[in-house]
Amino acid sequence: MSRATLFGFFAIVLGSLLCYGYWTLSVKQGTFSWSVIEPKTAYPDEWNTVNYIWVPTANEKKNLQKIIEKRFENRRKVLEKFCSKFKSAGESAVPPSQLISTKDKKLTVCYIQKAASTSWNRLVWRLRHNVETIPTGVGGIRSDNLRDISQLNFREKQRLVETSLSVITVRHPFARLISGWNNKLNREFIRTHGNTLLRSMPELVQHFMTEAESPTHALTFERFLAFIINQSTNRTRAQWIRQLDSHFRPMLDICCPCDFMYKYVVKVETAPDDVWYVLDQIDVAMTTFISQTNVTSITWKGNQRMNDAAVLKEFAAHTKDVEHEISSSIRNYFKNVPPEHAHKLIKLYQSDFQAFGYSFDVKGIRAGGIT
Repeated sequence: MSRATLFGFFAIVLGSLLCYGYWTLSVKQGTFSWSVIEPKTAYPDEWNTVNYIWVPTANEKKNLQKIIEKRFENRRKVLEKFCSKFKSAGESAVPPSQLISTKDKKLTVCYIQKAASTSWNRLVWRLRHNVETIPTGVGGIRSDNLRDISQLNFREKQRLVETSLSVITVRHPFARLISGWNNKLNREFIRTHGNTLLRSMPELVQHFMTEAESPTHALTFERFLAFIINQSTNRTRAQWIRQLDSHFRPMLDICCPCDFMYKYVVKVETAPDDVWYVLDQIDVAMTTFISQTNVTSITWKGNQRMNDAAVLKEFAAHTKDVEHEISSSIRNYFKNVPPEHAHKLIKLYQSDFQAFGYSFDVKGIRAGGIT
């Protein structure tokens, strides 16, 4: 595959990360750029952005690759440990229905809603069609991406995952719930696109609150979590999962990683550098392009040379910042959630916590395993 520049890939990632301060790492013609992106207001649709840019030496790039390789190795070990104890249904299980792949089958992705799924669908579509301009709506893109693989059986899908560069992208379970609520229960979304959500979760409408009670969302975050918990009452796990919209289903049940051994477990929290590393394996260059309104950009350091030690120190510092920022954001949303509800949610999404190395300290209201 010829080297391509993929503008806009993480413009959508940023959209899916509405609840958090975040940072990105981009590569264009050898230039790396970190962007620290922080909400300007309590309602997450305005951003301040600061770009950190440098041109790395070959050795700097090599060192960064080693760090990311180690990260992927650690995630693989966590997943394998979980799967060794997980009771799989084997070929009687339902194979993942959200696998997409490039036409040459070099890259295969199992996408998960609220974990950069739109970004992956746009990227794969662009690679499949070898074009720069893509349709604005994601529905047609997703259907086109799924067409080739939807007819494959369980074993054929397994072989595809095993023989291609395969990726699953995950996110802290509570971060997914926050993002899903913020997006799908927003009153404007309900007014314009709510039919799809309510078809999969018809009981939800009975719990809608008045605008006086909840001005921005159809129900408050705390009430939404209570609804998710109540839906599990007197239901088996399988029944509970079936009646959830895909944006709120456990990730393990969407992509079946114990039956389909994806080569890379990408985390949304570290997606920019994770994806840069993955795309480099198939000779595809990634460029971050922020196309949101209300964004200011400040360049720092320009092309100033940084030695290897400084680069690694900078990388480690920003990785720590990511964990702190996202954990703080989750704390902000969960500070009013009753502890007993947090415990119940951990139990409901326990497979995701264990399989992908995430954690949540209820007493300290602290999320872990971010990176």
